[in-house]
Amino acid sequence: MADCKGIPELHYLINKKVVAGRKNPAIKAFNNFPRPCLGTPLNILNIKLSPGIVYTVYLTSAGSCPFNASQRYFMVRMDDEKVDVVVAHEMLHIEFIRNFGFYCRDVLKLTVEDFGAFQEASTFLLNDEMNDILSRPDYGYKEHQELRSKLSAEWKKNKNFNNLVNYYKGLTN
Repeated sequence: MADCKGIPELHYLINKKVVAGRKNPAIKAFNNFPRPCLGTPLNILNIKLSPGIVYTVYLTSAGSCPFNASQRYFMVRMDDEKVDVVVAHEMLHIEFIRNFGFYCRDVLKLTVEDFGAFQEASTFLLNDEMNDILSRPDYGYKEHQELRSKLSAEWKKNKNFNNLVNYYKGLTN
C-alpha cells in the first residue's frame, strides 16, 4: 500500500439548506473514514500536492455526483452510505484532469470522448490498489467494463500510471 503521509485532509462543508440539520449516513461514514488514506488516489497517479490544498465536499440529493476539477470540489449523495468510495473516485477524477488533462489533450491528442472514457475506466485502480481500505468496490459504468479489464491487466504489469495512459492511447488508434 502506498504511503499516505503528508496528503492534505478534505475540508468537509455541509450545505445547511440541503442537510436541514438531520444526521445522515453520509456524514457518519465520512467522519469514520481514515483520513490519512485519502491520499492513496494521489499516490496511484504518482503526484504530490502542495501543503494546504483543500478538497470541498458538498452533500446533494441529486442522482449524480458532479465535480469541479479546477476548484477541487465534488458532491456526495445524501443517502450514500459508502462515502469513502465516492471520495476516492472523485479525487481520482479531479487530480487526473488537473495533472494529465493537458498531456492527454495536447500530446496524446485524445478526443474528448476518449479522454472521458479513460477517466471513467481508470477508476478500476481503486479496486486494484485500495480494496483493503474501501468499503465496497468501484463498479464503474457498464459501457466501460471491457476497457477497465484491459487497463487492469496492463496496470498489473508495472503499476505506472504514465505507462497506462500511453497504453490507452494505443488502444484508441
